[in-house]
Amino acid sequence: MLKNFKYRDRNGLIYMTYLLIAINTSILLIQSLFPSFQDLFMLHPLGSDSHWIFQYFTACFLHANFMHLLMNMVALYFFGVFLEKKFGRIKFLSLYLVSGVLANILWHVISSPDLPALGASGAVFGIVAALTMFIPNQKVLAFFIIPAKLWVVVSIILLVELVLAIFPMEWDNMGHLVHLMGALIGSLYYIFFLRKHR
Repeated sequence: MLKNFKYRDRNGLIYMTYLLIAINTSILLIQSLFPSFQDLFMLHPLGSDSHWIFQYFTACFLHANFMHLLMNMVALYFFGVFLEKKFGRIKFLSLYLVSGVLANILWHVISSPDLPALGASGAVFGIVAALTMFIPNQKVLAFFIIPAKLWVVVSIILLVELVLAIFPMEWDNMGHLVHLMGALIGSLYYIFFLRKHR
């Protein structure tokens, strides 16, 4: 199987998906070595002395720990390359950044959180949502076990995210609203910029 693995596109360039995975992974290593790096570039609450507008962008590449990174990068790997092949590296990168940045902004505007945040989840959910709208009936293995149509799996995930956003648990520190905003923006991005390529 590995002998058929291709990491370059038809133009000989490394897939943007793999570059994003490498960037996110490298940044987590930098975070572990230099704690002040994370504090500067993670997304701080509005009005705090540590809040800077560039953090809406930089937070899309930071993660809290290896498990957080792994969850996002696995999703990015399985969904990203296919979408990138269909629409090209520029539109794919734009989808990642637009979903991530706007999800962070909307989250701040809607919920005014009082804790800092970080993670590529908004961007990844945008990619997943766009791919779901492109091939909703594609069969996938939910949790690597259960065969189901992509739209069914993603709908269930988003429903769970909505419930957890409305009824947050004390032990849960995930930004479920960011996930929902990322999915919404990814869907709109598909409708306005990608749908004509179907």
